[in-house]
Amino acid sequence: MPAIIEPVTIDGGAARVELNGGNLGANRPGLNITAGNSTVRALVINRFSGAGIQISGQGGNTLQNCLIGLNAAGTAAQGNDRGIVIDNVPNNL
Repeated sequence: MPAIIEPVTIDGGAARVELNGGNLGANRPGLNITAGNSTVRALVINRFSGAGIQISGQGGNTLQNCLIGLNAAGTAAQGNDRGIVIDNVPNNL
């Protein structure tokens, strides 16, 4: 997926949307957020060969109610190479 370069809200809803990176190549993040003031809510992010979520650039990003490195039920590990990588501050996790 391309980097998120403009502020955005991504909301997986009550059922949570799953991003599964199991079939991607090496060193691929699930979400790469370079924009500030973005919100990621209610996602399941697993099996990426890079970070589940990588945040760099501007701050003010918020992560809420996400399952990083778990299955959709939240009951079993399905890890990413790294969970959440933050290259700047401040962000709200």
